[in-house]
Amino acid sequence: MTASAGVRYRTFVTIMFIGIHVGKRLTLAFGSSSSRLTSIAIRYYANVSSAKSRDLTQIVYRRNAIYGNSHVRLLASNILVCGDGDLSYAAAIAPTFDPAEVRLLATVLESQAHHESTYEKSISNARVIVAAGHGVQYEVDATRLQEIYGVETKFDAVRFNFPHWRGKANNRYNRELLGKFFASAETVLTDHGAVEVVLFEHQSGIEADSLEKYRSSWLAPQLAAEAGLLLKRKDSFELNYQRSSYRGVDKAFFGKEPELSIYVKPTNQNVQVPLELQLCCRHELHINLPKGNYEHESDVNQSIDRTSLHEAITSHLPPGIECDVLFSEILLPDKTGLQEDIVIYMVIYRGASIPITQASADIYRSNTEHIISKMYDLRKNKMGRTISRPIPYITWQKMVEERSKESEIVQTG
Repeated sequence: MTASAGVRYRTFVTIMFIGIHVGKRLTLAFGSSSSRLTSIAIRYYANVSSAKSRDLTQIVYRRNAIYGNSHVRLLASNILVCGDGDLSYAAAIAPTFDPAEVRLLATVLESQAHHESTYEKSISNARVIVAAGHGVQYEVDATRLQEIYGVETKFDAVRFNFPHWRGKANNRYNRELLGKFFASAETVLTDHGAVEVVLFEHQSGIEADSLEKYRSSWLAPQLAAEAGLLLKRKDSFELNYQRSSYRGVDKAFFGKEPELSIYVKPTNQNVQVPLELQLCCRHELHINLPKGNYEHESDVNQSIDRTSLHEAITSHLPPGIECDVLFSEILLPDKTGLQEDIVIYMVIYRGASIPITQASADIYRSNTEHIISKMYDLRKNKMGRTISRPIPYITWQKMVEERSKESEIVQTG
């Protein structure tokens, strides 16, 4: 036996045992014998294991209104659908995928018996998926994917439509679910893959126009960033399939303006996130000014070169993190009771090509203070303060606009 033949043989044996093991859990919901299920499981996982991590530009989803708008053309060859309610979503898209090119695996949390007794269309939807050459798997916890699929099996797309904690829940539990899903999905995602999440309007917080609205959302981009994922694109989502899984029962659910969000690993993808989708963290930089008369920003510019300030801060940031340095205000001794005049700049770090988290941004803040303290006299009691939590950059812009309006009202009043 040649070395290459030996490798192929060992690979086949490994796949066979994986198939036999998974065949006990992978049930295709149409009354097949256990031997039939094991055979299908072996073939399915053989295809998954032999599929190389291809460039996603080589295989294109067929155009279908169910997946989303026609211009949302995600690329994948191996798709995992999590938490698919009564399997209606996978049943709607499965016939549009050629299993020789795109492998689709639909999963639900319930056992097969529980699922079939709960959802009227459970069996018929599963049959549609299987008849199209794809798979259905029960008892799959979307927050524990690596435990189920191991480190070898990878997916080019991991999809979760309308994740929601079972029963009536507040944002805390839905955030917990979403955060664990992102962390779980990242472990089974190919380097060029995408995690796709559909939520109703305002749930994600991506386009919150106030800090209050963002804090009352599910904080989706922030939780994704903590899992090492970057929000790449957002689009509307057309609900052209039957939705029937309301708090774990066979009941339709509705909401306003569903949105599809695409999250990716920044590795080797050269992702450039649009400004309106970037997350940002911010902190103040207090600089003691030399003796002088300071009333306006133009007065400060004679002592502080903001361009040099920006260049110094940017010099220590990793590729993919960008920053803005904005003039905030001048504090005079008659207001502070201090001897020095003080200028405050707002430093904003943005995740333009890599995820930004509060932990990573706080390192940037510490480095900034260290570098700028060598250039200017920083106000010591304002150094070392933890940076803000991430918020969408668009939310920050709205906050600035509102403050500017309030300032104008005060000045004209």
